[in-house]
Amino acid sequence: MRIKSKLVFGSAINLCLIILAAGVAWQGVSGALSRLRVVEIQDDLNASFLEMRLSEKNYFLFGDDSALSEIASRIASCFEELRSSREAIERGAGTENYQALERYLTGYAAAVEKTRATGARGPKAEAALRESGRQLREFSSNMVRQVRAQVNSILASTRHIMTVALVLIVFTGVLSVPLLFRKILASLRKLESLAKTIAGGDFSQIEEPAGDDEVDSTVRAMNAMSRQLSSREAELLQSKKLASLGVLTAGVAHEITNPLNNISMLAQTFEGFYQSFDDEARLGMMRQVEHEVTRIQEIVSHLLDFSKPKKVEPERAQLNDVVKGALRLVNNMLHVSNMHAELELAESLDPVRVNAPQIQQVLVNLVTNAIQAMSEGGTVRLATSASPEPGFARITVTDTGKGIPPEHLPHIFDPFFSTKGVEGSGLGLSVSYGIVKNHGGRLHAESVVGQGTVFTVDLPLDISKDIPQDMPQDAPQDARPDTVRETQAETRRDDEARARAAVRRADDEEEPERTAQSAARADEKAEENDG
Repeated sequence: MRIKSKLVFGSAINLCLIILAAGVAWQGVSGALSRLRVVEIQDDLNASFLEMRLSEKNYFLFGDDSALSEIASRIASCFEELRSSREAIERGAGTENYQALERYLTGYAAAVEKTRATGARGPKAEAALRESGRQLREFSSNMVRQVRAQVNSILASTRHIMTVALVLIVFTGVLSVPLLFRKILASLRKLESLAKTIAGGDFSQIEEPAGDDEVDSTVRAMNAMSRQLSSREAELLQSKKLASLGVLTAGVAHEITNPLNNISMLAQTFEGFYQSFDDEARLGMMRQVEHEVTRIQEIVSHLLDFSKPKKVEPERAQLNDVVKGALRLVNNMLHVSNMHAELELAESLDPVRVNAPQIQQVLVNLVTNAIQAMSEGGTVRLATSASPEPGFARITVTDTGKGIPPEHLPHIFDPFFSTKGVEGSGLGLSVSYGIVKNHGGRLHAESVVGQGTVFTVDLPLDISKDIPQDMPQDAPQDARPDTVRETQAETRRDDEARARAAVRRADDEEEPERTAQSAARADEKAEENDG
């Protein structure tokens, strides 16, 4: 028998028991509800009967002639209610009880009418009327008690039957499970064992059963799959190696494109404005080219060590200076793309402990991605602030681009994941994430499609105590307000002045990776200026 047939058979038995229990319960509840309706009607009638008995006293004790009229009026209302509820009373209390109630009410009505007609107030008339009312009230009360007893009996019987049915259902289920699923569970254990061996790279097979149910068919199918995987394992591994090599090569090209573009921009600027630049400006341009070459060397080194990152050698640094340095590296790219940059630098930030070139690489990566995501005229904003979590400072990079779809957002830091098609390798954000993580920080992204993306970088503060206090500050010519908006119009207005400012910044702010030759040239220039 196939598993489906076994399940249908077992389910049918339980279903029959459930239907039986439900039928008994429905019948019991229906009977109880009909009797409770009788109790409700009788409670209303009893209330009217009590009022009529009070009116009797008013007539005989206080001589109130209107009391009999009130009794007659209430009797008429009781007859009307009794007849309108006849079906419910007969269903819940029986026809005999209904007829007896109607008979007692008719007798009481006749006694009241006789008293009204004669106007008698003597003891005999009073006794006759009161006796008739007492019989009516007593029968009605007994009828209510009887119906309530029947309700309790029905509920007790229903509860007993439901309990027996529940026991049978549980017993049937407990008894049938081992019989019905013993073979299924045994086969599933075999499948689990086979799946674990396949997951571990062992493509051995299990003994195929002789049955023809669904589990047996699954065992045979998994054995066939194991044979196919075994035959294709070598081919799959080779294909994976080739694909990984191709992706890694594309990633290297992606990472060094940014500094190469900067070198190209500097070369074009140098060629176009060569005659208008003096020696100092030309030297500054070459220093920037040298700096970009150093960046390429660092990027290649980082990518080659991607699977085994180098040890971070952090130093005390001012976060605002790190952000300014990163922005200078992408100014040319922003200029060519006709995009704007904004800086929002918080005052009095505690120093951080980072490897400044590596963090600048992260920021350049984030700004480059922002430029690629925005259309012409877009704005990228870099801001610094204290992190909400103690012991960290925060950098946010915000763009006004197209945003990242929600289904892609959880994967943007995965190695080789890219939404740019053939234009992206998917290594940029992954490398940036690894750099920030190696610093003990966090890199997080939030995005809204059509509005832009916000990248948040949290970096640890420098909590060391033995740091010299006379750290170099930015030169006055490089000072910026906390919020700066650099427009491309200003850049076009005075290229030569911007180049000279770049030279002065290079003289005042020594880069950690400057080569010995560049440092010597800078020292000579400083001595000439002092002279």
